[in-house]
Amino acid sequence: MSGQTKSRTEPASSFPRWQDVGIVALLFFIAAVRFVNLGYADLQPWDESLYAIRAETIIRFGDWIDQSAHSIGGLYSAVHPPLYVWLTAVAYRFLGISEFSARVVSALAGAFLVLIIYLFARYLYGKRAGVVAAALLGFQPMTLFWSRQGQFDMLLVLLMTLSVYLLAKSLERSSTLLTVASGVALGFALLTKLFVALIIPVSVLVALVGTTPINRRKMVAGMVTAVIVAVVIAAPWHIVMAQRHGEDVISFFFHHGALLERTFSGIEGNVKSLGWLYYVNQLAIGIPVAFTFGFYRLFRVIGELFQRHQTRSNGHPGEILLISWATVFFLVFTAMKTKLAVYTLPIAVPLIILGSKTLDDITNGSLRKSISASLLIATWWVVLWALSPEVREVAKSAPTFNVVFNSASGILTFLLFGFSGSVLFLFFPFVRPKRTLIFSTLGFGLIASACHAVTIGSRTWYDDGAKRAAELLDVNGASAIIAIGNDVNPQLTFYLRGADLGWRSHMKFIRLDPAQGVSRVRQRLQREFSNDIYWIILERDEIRKGLYSSEADAVPSGFMRIFESRGYSIYKFMQP
Repeated sequence: MSGQTKSRTEPASSFPRWQDVGIVALLFFIAAVRFVNLGYADLQPWDESLYAIRAETIIRFGDWIDQSAHSIGGLYSAVHPPLYVWLTAVAYRFLGISEFSARVVSALAGAFLVLIIYLFARYLYGKRAGVVAAALLGFQPMTLFWSRQGQFDMLLVLLMTLSVYLLAKSLERSSTLLTVASGVALGFALLTKLFVALIIPVSVLVALVGTTPINRRKMVAGMVTAVIVAVVIAAPWHIVMAQRHGEDVISFFFHHGALLERTFSGIEGNVKSLGWLYYVNQLAIGIPVAFTFGFYRLFRVIGELFQRHQTRSNGHPGEILLISWATVFFLVFTAMKTKLAVYTLPIAVPLIILGSKTLDDITNGSLRKSISASLLIATWWVVLWALSPEVREVAKSAPTFNVVFNSASGILTFLLFGFSGSVLFLFFPFVRPKRTLIFSTLGFGLIASACHAVTIGSRTWYDDGAKRAAELLDVNGASAIIAIGNDVNPQLTFYLRGADLGWRSHMKFIRLDPAQGVSRVRQRLQREFSNDIYWIILERDEIRKGLYSSEADAVPSGFMRIFESRGYSIYKFMQP
């Protein structure tokens, strides 16, 4: 069977009307899962809290264009384009300022992405593949997690996916309207996060290699039109920001966006020891079910495009765009020194769509039994890898006898399940009801893990105690707070409603930085703040990082701890 992939419509007999209703219901369920318990506490300590505060400055001060005057770090957080922040501010206006409203834009983007992924996979491979792609996107750990985080990335990926999908459709239909719509989506993507969406036009240029001359001309014309539309949409905000801060556009965003530092030296300690394997590992952990199936399809189609006996007309332009997108993003992010888990998301989406085709081929018997068995065995090992953090830590380090011995139980369990599962999957291709078995098994596993993540997991994994600490201070009418912690803490800023930024005029806020010497912090507390009007909130993150060994190093005698959580402790001076 060749790698030729044509957009197709399933025969009416394959999917009667009641099954269409079932698909709509399933898509609704997949999309709705990310809204369950969306208001869990806490907002995460850095990016999520930074952007929540940035949106709040719009509500408090009307900073719709430029939030640098009131945001944490000024341009450090306000240089990123504002579309996500604008939408979050609208959510604040209608829903109030809360964890739910800080995340609802990401959740909506994730929900709409489920629909777009379904449409894209259905367009390329058929309805069944569309349903598989939607489930793989909706329930796997990485994509579910980022659709429940108040950050730019899920909205960015939605808009980039929509742009590529509309461009692929416009090539088939020769539709100027679809081309313009692709450009609109690309323009809004450029208004969501600095530079990243520019890799889409680069991916289109690379895709020209695998297309026919006719499609090549259509693709170039479509991309040029889309880029022009995108620039018209995104340029005004970028120009205004540069002018307000007295620089030209290119140097302003290159400098304040730290593009060169991100690329060549790494920023904020995000240089990973795994190097080019970092994103391979992140993909295996984040989309374990789609990982093997997606890469198999990617390499298979690339191989077929380069086989001499085949012509380039055998490649569907939409699938070639997906392959180019996944490959270019992977190579660009791998070449950059800065390595962040969230950078994996734009690579994962096209792999998920490609993987849906492989799964469809396995269930309908289109692949040889040996290939099906090999892919299922490989997927089983990848899933076990994703579920075995202890084994991953051993593999990433330079294992010594002691390291391996201390992790022996985890390694043995990993190997036992791995080999026993492999034996079972060797016989899977010979089982007759493949489709029912594989879909029920994968479906149950994905749904169970997703439901655990949005219920039990979100209530325990992310609770640093910031919200509970702030509520305790409010209940007791605290008017003077001493924070012991390094630099700034956006999470605490959000829950203290900007007290450290001067937003609460009745509240005195002082920060003592243990990086300047923990003994100096202790002495100053003893000398200046041994008074019962002061509430001491200690950020425990510096202890976990080894900046000092215990809370007693920073807090002198006479102060009693009245609150403790994973991230914070609160002390109050007690009169002798």
